[in-house]
Amino acid sequence: DISGRKRLERQLQHAYQEAAKANKAKGDFLATMSHEIRTPMNAIIGMGHLLRDTSMSRQQIDYLGNIDHAANTLLHIIDKVLDFAKIDSDKIVLDNIHFDLDEVLENLSQLTDADASLKKLEVVFDTDSKTPRFLRGDAVRLNQVLYHLINNAIKFSDSGNIVVTTCIKKTTKEFVELKFCVSDQGIGMSQAEVDNLFTPFTQADGSSTRRFGGTGLGLTICRHLVNLMNGSIHIETQPKQGSEVSFTARFEHSHIGSSPMTTQTHLFEGLRTLIVDDNDIARTVIARTANSLHLRSDTACNAVDAVTKIEAA
Repeated sequence: DISGRKRLERQLQHAYQEAAKANKAKGDFLATMSHEIRTPMNAIIGMGHLLRDTSMSRQQIDYLGNIDHAANTLLHIIDKVLDFAKIDSDKIVLDNIHFDLDEVLENLSQLTDADASLKKLEVVFDTDSKTPRFLRGDAVRLNQVLYHLINNAIKFSDSGNIVVTTCIKKTTKEFVELKFCVSDQGIGMSQAEVDNLFTPFTQADGSSTRRFGGTGLGLTICRHLVNLMNGSIHIETQPKQGSEVSFTARFEHSHIGSSPMTTQTHLFEGLRTLIVDDNDIARTVIARTANSLHLRSDTACNAVDAVTKIEAA
């Protein structure tokens, strides 16, 4: 007599169907609510921009700045929730279009500069001279992953530099695989904290009095997007020793060619160049790029040293 086992199988099948329905309803709810909230938030931000063009007192301008910052922060959270809902229902599809990697990195520099400056940090972009400039893939999603990693590095750092490196890991006839790395000198994490980082709605500092904001969705979304780009993400960190987050991503070759910087060396061969920067890492990165272009480069760490070298030349 196996009627008891059959009854249990039917109950399990029913429970599975109910759980699948509940999961789908949750995803639909998140997607719908994200859209419903985002529409009025866009209106608030838009009206704020229009209000800036009217005559206001200094105090009113400060209030409007706070409103605008809060609205943009909330909109960013909504976008993360919407992306998570798409991931949950396998609805994220990557674009495959021609893009300029230089433009992506330049855009990231502009987006992150203000937040880094407020904390007296400097974001340095170190791109290997052999890295192709033109590629085919989803530049928007690549920008999203890099922006989140850089923003995290800024959030969890109080001093030092944040270095964003880009280089080729592998090249075939079908694709080029790039490796991106974001390193900081921030608070770092323990291995136990790292193990929980990719769990949705979980953060390294999960206490109710935590110093840092966020939803705990960012790295979950990043890992999913990196997986869609046929890559993987890896974290190396120690408490109070900073963090290094690296990931790989594959892109198709561009039909107009890769155009790395090294193909333009004939334009600069032997040109004498003086690089002046008070940041040691930035100065080293720029000097290395100059050397790869066959420039005759020299460096100075301050204005007095620069003027001395110019006079000597």
